[in-house]
Amino acid sequence: MNILNHIFESRTAEERVFFKSLKKITSLHPANLKIYQKAFTHRSMQVKDIHGNSVNYERLEFLGDSILSVVVSKFLFNKFPSAKEGGLTKYRAKIVSRENMNQIGLKLNLIDLLELDQKINFSENIHGNLLEALIGAVFIDSGYLKCQDFILSKIIADHVDIEQLEHSVLSYKG
Repeated sequence: MNILNHIFESRTAEERVFFKSLKKITSLHPANLKIYQKAFTHRSMQVKDIHGNSVNYERLEFLGDSILSVVVSKFLFNKFPSAKEGGLTKYRAKIVSRENMNQIGLKLNLIDLLELDQKINFSENIHGNLLEALIGAVFIDSGYLKCQDFILSKIIADHVDIEQLEHSVLSYKG
């Protein structure tokens, strides 16, 4: 029995379902399942670590948002070598917009992995928040290069139409 099978078999049934769902979404083999569990824990659960810090997706969301912006910026910089700074900024804004992140998070069914107090209502932004938290977890667990590959292959390639992006016009608020 190899080490991955041993690790997988030592998990609870619930953890194995979670692990399989993550692997399907990310195409990665999560090493630190706890960081992913944190990425899908809502603050309504009121979980604290041994130091009294809240355990929920919000800090990972912050990190994931930053990593996403860097990866998308690099992608656009390479994809459009003659584009000016303003055009690249508009493209990036369109890709990382709250609306777009919400749509992608919804398509990935990330909400199905969320652990929350059933009494709570949340906005549609939860889908994008979870996507950004997942990106943060991938970064922490697998490093920048694998996170970049995840973003490029599972977000950009699967959910961003570059030709449509080139022809779209952002509103003045974009």
